[in-house]
Amino acid sequence: MAQYRATLVVSIYKDIAKLRCILETLVWQSLGDVEILISEDGDSSEVAAFLRPYQERYANLVHLTQEDRGFRKNRALNRAVRAARSDYFIFIDGDCIPHSGFVEAHVRQAEADAVCAGRRVELGPQFSQRLIEQPGFLHTLENPWRYLRHGAALRRDGIKNYEFGFVSSLLQRLTRNRPIHIVGSNFSCSRAALQAVNGFNEDFESPGIGEDADLEWRLVAAGYRMKNIKFLAPVYHLHHARSYVVSERNRQIMDETRAANLWYCRRGLEQAGQ
Repeated sequence: MAQYRATLVVSIYKDIAKLRCILETLVWQSLGDVEILISEDGDSSEVAAFLRPYQERYANLVHLTQEDRGFRKNRALNRAVRAARSDYFIFIDGDCIPHSGFVEAHVRQAEADAVCAGRRVELGPQFSQRLIEQPGFLHTLENPWRYLRHGAALRRDGIKNYEFGFVSSLLQRLTRNRPIHIVGSNFSCSRAALQAVNGFNEDFESPGIGEDADLEWRLVAAGYRMKNIKFLAPVYHLHHARSYVVSERNRQIMDETRAANLWYCRRGLEQAGQ
């Protein structure tokens, strides 16, 4: 039997400053009874030391590691799913700060046949640094009037997807029937959905393209639908330099998977690590 109502899976690689901001703001989530699972694609001793005091304070915080052998995020995610103590999963990346109503929105919108897909506000460098140094600035971003007053400065700083920062049931009703795709930094689904497609495809060993699109394609092929929860559960993406290029191998894997109609991947939850 599940011990928690949901598991928030946070994918990380070494960046302690951003992880600190996530953990310091998670205390304001409006829904409790949630497991927090830090899924590290590596085994940094610095990350382990940083997390130890948090684990002593919070029984619901779990840290999973694996040997650092290059990009193996999907393997780390499959390990997280197997270790989790709930049957519903909400996924964010380690460079994204969730709105305080984020977890509750995903849980409330959950449906057995659906994958909930949200969106992210991409902050510019100055406001990203401000949020890292002052996690309480999240309250300003969440307050619609204060957010509006900072609009000009946010735009000068290079914000993208500014409009997604507004949590609004009206805006959500206006857009909920529009098609939406998975982004790994903001989606949720049930354990049953992941088991139906054998989880994340571990053949993807490069970032940049494929990991999200592949999972979405396989879930839809297995009979699940993408549910648009834009304007209900935003995350705030912290600015950083892009360090990857599009992987042609990833594109090849996607093409081969679709051509063969392989919605149940060969290397996933049940064949992890092979």
